[in-house]
Amino acid sequence: DLTLHHVALQQRLDTLHEFRSNHQVLQSVVTQVLKDETKTDAIQQVTSAPRTIFASLDVLDLSPGGTAAVERALEEYERQMDALEERLARLLRDKLTACEDAEDMFRVFARFNPLLTRTRVRAAVK
Repeated sequence: DLTLHHVALQQRLDTLHEFRSNHQVLQSVVTQVLKDETKTDAIQQVTSAPRTIFASLDVLDLSPGGTAAVERALEEYERQMDALEERLARLLRDKLTACEDAEDMFRVFARFNPLLTRTRVRAAVK
């Protein structure tokens, strides 16, 4: 009987790769959309979240305790990004409310368009 001990490590690495890829997309979009905003710390928050959450974590610890710690870290990251999305949705709503005509609205939509892939931000527009 053949036991493949590396499968758990491969799954962990796949999980971390998917997390990092998704984070880089989100960070790029937030940076692109908010580069001209002065009243938001969203760029800093999205940039520092993984470092602060995963800094003290051994992501290669495949023990039950290590697995639970990684799951908690991923959940914490999701909570923080949900809060960030809520703030971005509020910012979008505020900008749309302040529009004086359709042209202003189109400008706001064009700027925030990359964020409309995020569920919360898209819901704010409906």
